[in-house]
Amino acid sequence: FLSLNGHHLEQRPFPDVVQLALSQSARSEVYRQALMQAQKRASRGQLYLDWVNANNQDSLSRLVMHPHQGSVYYACFSKDGSRIASCGANKALRVFKTTSGEKLLELQAHDEDVLCCAFSPDDRYIATCSSDRKVK
Repeated sequence: FLSLNGHHLEQRPFPDVVQLALSQSARSEVYRQALMQAQKRASRGQLYLDWVNANNQDSLSRLVMHPHQGSVYYACFSKDGSRIASCGANKALRVFKTTSGEKLLELQAHDEDVLCCAFSPDDRYIATCSSDRKVK
């Protein structure tokens, strides 16, 4: 866990280690301990995120990217799984290759934070919405 996530531990503000640990294999002790901590937090009304569709996360490759300056509000995969679209506080939409992290596209999409993005069913288009109350 530390060898995979050590680079996160020097960030400021300090990352949520429990949330990082929930990305580990569900069979690992790190995940088990993190889930117990997260459930304690939930009993006090706090939120935690966990995968509900990761049947075998050990077989997934791991790609770490920092696609935006500031917060990333949303990211999604294309239907064919070859691209990741992300959007955030920098008012931009960015698209990357899932295998390498290579940036394929960057657009200043809105005048304010881009809150969400989604690929069309045929993967030809991407829709965005923003706090500027526009959908593009």
